[in-house]
Amino acid sequence: MHPTLVFDAAGLSEPARTQQLTEIVRTRLPTMDVHVAVAEHATLFWETRAFGNLIVSDIRIDGITGFLRRDQLPSPFGEVVRLNLVDTGEVGLRIEGRDHLARAGAIGLTDGDAAMIVRFGGEPVHMWSIVIPVSEVKVWAGRGPNRPPAVVDADHPWVAALGANLRSVFAHLEPEPPAFGDYASDATIMLVRGFLASLLSETASPRDVDAVELASRIRNYIDRHLDDPDLTAQRIADAHHISRRYVYVILERHEIRLGEYMRRRRIERAAEELRRTDGSTTIASIAVRAGFSDQAHFGRAFRAHTGLTPSAWRREARTKALRTSAIGTAPQGKTPPIPPR
Repeated sequence: MHPTLVFDAAGLSEPARTQQLTEIVRTRLPTMDVHVAVAEHATLFWETRAFGNLIVSDIRIDGITGFLRRDQLPSPFGEVVRLNLVDTGEVGLRIEGRDHLARAGAIGLTDGDAAMIVRFGGEPVHMWSIVIPVSEVKVWAGRGPNRPPAVVDADHPWVAALGANLRSVFAHLEPEPPAFGDYASDATIMLVRGFLASLLSETASPRDVDAVELASRIRNYIDRHLDDPDLTAQRIADAHHISRRYVYVILERHEIRLGEYMRRRRIERAAEELRRTDGSTTIASIAVRAGFSDQAHFGRAFRAHTGLTPSAWRREARTKALRTSAIGTAPQGKTPPIPPR
């Protein structure tokens, strides 16, 4: 797999080259505000692929100065971990208000919905971005008191292993049979699990590690049972052999409020199905599969969270899909971001 040339400034004058690049980036990253200056020689190569349970992007940038900014908002992928591995060059990162410099070989680590700024200095940069569901990595304390560092330098032993893995995956993804993608996904997820577990062990006690693993198991259980309108804290507690109160305690350590989390994940699931289906699939049936007891309750919750009714969301999602299909630059399989309230 090789990244595709999606932008070349050759022959373009200002402001045309900046406008064209901005439109391309906003189409691929609709949650980002784009503030860049584009040199006459600027190029952007970009390839995004979904394989197994991963979404991986290979990005090569040259001649672009400025920054991309995203305020905190629900991720279009649900609960995810995002890793940005810098292969060559350097990238400035501001994550949750703190500045970091990710040099060649380093990894930037964030929640999928974290507020962040990515800065480029005009020099060539090659980086990979990996999006992985939290349910796959098992351990993640991104919002807890023992959160891992936002940038992990190249001298960390797991960083070199992840870089070597990604080079191999991208080198073999196209000529290999489809099953290779599943094997590559599994191998990458195992490495990421080890990487995150090693970071957690450096910043937390064994008891803290156990608490993070339990929180991940609880979130996984919730995600698997979202279609059950009778899913309660007591049901969750019984499934994990803990008290109802401890369910709330363990989640609140990681800044997760149970009711809000369940409601948001149900709405995200419904939003994805609305994006993928047309009018032949009724909103009432989507509401039931997302775990809502009736359509009226679903409609109120959906609008409170997104600012749109389910039918208006579906229309807007299909309009965006048609537009990005016409442009021919948007990666496939991504849900339009849920607007902030």
